[in-house]
Amino acid sequence: MRKLILLLLAVGSAGLAGCAQFAWVKDGATQREASWDTDTCLREAQAPASNARVNMYGGFAQNSVIADPSLYNSCMAARGYSWQQITQNTPLQ
Repeated sequence: MRKLILLLLAVGSAGLAGCAQFAWVKDGATQREASWDTDTCLREAQAPASNARVNMYGGFAQNSVIADPSLYNSCMAARGYSWQQITQNTPLQ
C-alpha cells in the first residue's frame, strides 16, 4: 500500500475553507520518519538572535531563535519531500 505522509509547516498551517493548502509529501515515509525529518530540518534551519539596547533610562535585552524558511525548505527537499497542493482526494496514508 502506498503511504503518503503530509506535513504542514508550523507557520501558516491553518488555512481557511476553500483556500489552497500545501504540505510536504514523501511517498513511502512512515509518520515516525516524517516527524524526525521535520524536527531535524527545523533544528538545522534555526539560528540564535540577540539584541540589546541601553539608554539613560535603563536597558533592554532580548534573545530569540529565528528559523530560515529557505534552509528548512532545502533540507526537506534534500530528504526527498516535495511541496504539493493538498486536495480533497489526497489520501492521508
